[in-house]
Amino acid sequence: MPEIPDVVRRDTATSRQDVLVEILPLDGDLDGEAGEDTLAPEVPGDTSAPETLVPDTATPESSLPDTAGPDAEPPCRGECLPGMAQGCGNCGAQRCGADCRWGPCVSEGACRAGATQACGGCGMQRCSDACAWGVCTAMGACTPGMTRPCGRCGTQRCTDACDWGACSGEGPCSPGATQAGSCDRCAQQTCGSNCQWGGCALRPGNGCEYQNGVHNRACSACRCGRQWCLPSCQWSTACTSCCTSCGGCQAP
Repeated sequence: MPEIPDVVRRDTATSRQDVLVEILPLDGDLDGEAGEDTLAPEVPGDTSAPETLVPDTATPESSLPDTAGPDAEPPCRGECLPGMAQGCGNCGAQRCGADCRWGPCVSEGACRAGATQACGGCGMQRCSDACAWGVCTAMGACTPGMTRPCGRCGTQRCTDACDWGACSGEGPCSPGATQAGSCDRCAQQTCGSNCQWGGCALRPGNGCEYQNGVHNRACSACRCGRQWCLPSCQWSTACTSCCTSCGGCQAP
């Protein structure tokens, strides 16, 4: 058997330029063990061109610049990033402006959620989760410091316990009330709007004050004619002490 060289060069070029050269070790059966060496037979008529190796000219991804990584520069430096929003104040909201600063707090409610305040007459009011005051509960009869009229032109003041105190500063009478007082039997006193007694005045329907029978007035054409107030508080119809006893009649 003729001597076989250590290597066999198989040229697969299909043109003047060698494209690929494969070096195969010959150890007998091409499996690395001792034995008869054989070469794979060439396929007759196989003229297909072998795979051509084309160099990869694409830029590796790792070499591209990172424009959106964690070290990217923000549009500005400040309290916040433009477009951000957050709650503020009493259920309000504020938005971050283009200058990276928080804008004003808008759409706030009347109170801070959960807050309480006194209301009404010693009552309590609680702020809701929507930052609005709820109804006033546990109220008393009044609000401390309030006053109101009472009794006979008196004044009533609300205590610190939200109850009305005693009526003070009352007058001796109620407006419109009447009394005989020290007046004539035909007269009376009337209480004024200031809750104080007025002077004596004839009772409604009376014509005169009796004055214990001595009250009189001139009458008729007689110089000495008199009319007397009767116990009925009316003037007498007769005119006494006429001309015969009084020096004649008065001139017309």
